[in-house]
Amino acid sequence: MTAAPPAAPPADGERISAADAAAGLNHYLATVAGDPGAGWELLTYRRQAVEDWDSYQEFWSSIASARVSNCTVDEQVGRAQCTIHTTTKSGKSNSAKTTLWVTREDGVVKIDVAGGGNPAHLDAEARLESYRADDLPWLSHDGRWVLVLSAKRPGITDELQTAANGTHTFYFPDILAEYESLASRLYDVDVLMLRTADFGKQGGTDLWFTVADPGGLNSEEDAKAWCAAAFPELSGKALSNQCLPRKMTAPHW
Repeated sequence: MTAAPPAAPPADGERISAADAAAGLNHYLATVAGDPGAGWELLTYRRQAVEDWDSYQEFWSSIASARVSNCTVDEQVGRAQCTIHTTTKSGKSNSAKTTLWVTREDGVVKIDVAGGGNPAHLDAEARLESYRADDLPWLSHDGRWVLVLSAKRPGITDELQTAANGTHTFYFPDILAEYESLASRLYDVDVLMLRTADFGKQGGTDLWFTVADPGGLNSEEDAKAWCAAAFPELSGKALSNQCLPRKMTAPHW
């Protein structure tokens, strides 16, 4: 199977009850353990975008059965904390605590990214996509040096940074807040919103990139010097985590 391109996002997510979340998770797990392709269709377009189909298929093709138990569900955001039980086709069983995110689309419970279909998260995602749409027409893949200021996906944890929500875990509203804060701070340079598919080496997780493009950087050393001047309060790992030189090349494998 070749995974289809993600579908267009729904206008809004539908709130899901605790009972429906648990039932939906068990339906998904029973489906994907028997048919990874059918399970793929029970992922939201957001979750499909951050999954690698080959790895997904390889893993679930090795699983004979899967289910969840002891789920605690936050109905407001669609977060389910459960124990997941899996048995491989070779007979090995495993149980582990996990956090899954669910939402309902057109009456169907689907597995989502961290943050799920919460309206605030959907609105933040739409605003990020709008910024990206504004920036893409002007993007030039000419190999110039730029600075990656952020590379995140919903649910990612960065111990060196604090999200707008006060934790180290970033969701769509936090990615948006970080982008807008950096764009405001660096008002005199172009600050772009891009995704993995828009530039550079492809593969792996789909990330949302905040990229500074000041121009006039002729080497990696120039780019590092720019970072040090732009973020004088940071040094060492904290600085490289906040401002990483990278060449603006066309998407390639």
